[in-house]
Amino acid sequence: MIMKQKEKLLLRYLIDHRKEYVTSQRLASELLLSDRTIRNYLQRIKELVEENGGKIIAKPGYGYQLHILQRLTFDLFLSR
Repeated sequence: MIMKQKEKLLLRYLIDHRKEYVTSQRLASELLLSDRTIRNYLQRIKELVEENGGKIIAKPGYGYQLHILQRLTFDLFLSR
């Protein structure tokens, strides 16, 4: 699956803020998208991230957080 430009921006935001949980409302505000669109994009990229050395954690009441489990694999994924 090829990521859309906005999905890439969403992933980049999660990478830049991976030490904290980020709500879908905050993501929507930062990326100028609706909350629903953010959640749809997160569902689409979650599988890609997990196939490439990462994991997106969803914690109710806190938001989303990116965990990079295999740095080399994840970096190769980002460079494509």
